[in-house]
Parts: sequence; structure tokens; C-alpha cells
Amino acid sequence: MKRSLYSRQMSMPLLSEMCLNHFVIDKVELHNRDIVNKTYVDYKIRLVDHLISDHGDRMSMANSVEVRYPFWIRISLNSLLKCHDLKLKDFTENIF
Repeated sequence: MKRSLYSRQMSMPLLSEMCLNHFVIDKVELHNRDIVNKTYVDYKIRLVDHLISDHGDRMSMANSVEVRYPFWIRISLNSLLKCHDLKLKDFTENIF
């Protein structure tokens, strides 16, 4: 059904393009990054933009279901405070 909607000129470029060959982020660029930056990228891409918005909020609202998410901020803040190299340096500068 869908293929009959497009002309041959329109469908041929679409069929040759594979979305799995294009990554959202460059893995080589992230290779030498520290774990906090990698975690932040993973959080922004998968948790916030994908899991909660696409599979969480929209699906729950569409089906009139109340969904409660765990306290992500408290968990991440507690783990960040344990990292000594990420704390304030002489209380004069911030890492962010």
C-alpha cells in the first residue's frame, strides 16, 4: 500500500537509503571522553528524548495512564558528588 503512493523516482532514493548506516553520534569522537560526558550524552539521547518522551509521556497520555518515573536527578546527583575530580576546585570554579 505505501509503495503504491510514491512514484518510482521518489521511492528509489528512499529504498537505497538505510537509516541504520547513520548514527546519531560519532562513536570515535566519544571514545576518549570521560565517563561523565558519555553518561550525559546517553542520558540526553536515550532517556529524555527517546524513552520518556516517545515511550513514556506520549503513550501514557494517549491511554490515560498515570506514570511515575524514578527520581533520576537525586540518583545522578548523589553519584556525581562521590566523584572527587568533579567537585568545585577551591570553591572558585565549577565544572559546568
